[in-house]
Amino acid sequence: MASRKQRLIFVEIDRVDVYSVLDIGKVADIILMVMSCKQTDESKINSNIDPDMYSGAIDEQGYKALALLRSQGMVNLVGVLQHLEVASSKKQPQIKKLFKRYFESEFTDRHKFMNVNALNADTDINALLRTIATQHPVALTWREQRSYMLGSLSKIDAEKKQIHVTGYIKQNYINTKRLAHLTGVASQ
Repeated sequence: MASRKQRLIFVEIDRVDVYSVLDIGKVADIILMVMSCKQTDESKINSNIDPDMYSGAIDEQGYKALALLRSQGMVNLVGVLQHLEVASSKKQPQIKKLFKRYFESEFTDRHKFMNVNALNADTDINALLRTIATQHPVALTWREQRSYMLGSLSKIDAEKKQIHVTGYIKQNYINTKRLAHLTGVASQ
């Protein structure tokens, strides 16, 4: 059986910049929500606690970013827990269960949750990439009527009034006779 090659493009955003969060939410098919358990208070972990209180799973800025993404339509989400290896081996299963329960309470079990452990990095990262590659994008209604692009500005020629953009166009085509909005480019 011949293997199929698939291209995955990862874009890291500045989650403090509201426009960056909204712009990447427009073009992303899958969003990775990376959580760390470095701040988890192991002494307070048990099965009868409020997950938000001691986990430190999502900070205030993370909640703002997720609220913005939810408001314009949430695509597939993959929760990734990292730094589990810094916790004591006795508490690791409880911490993982806590974060998974927290993730599912926020986003339902429709979305995937994974752990990437530095001790098994190769295996865990390969499993994460397989999970990402097998996801089917969720259809958002506004995407069916509009084109959207992940691009980068390569050149502005003010003399000829031309802008050169490179990137990927998804959904419909872009008509050269219609106006287009390029975020972050000021008109001159």
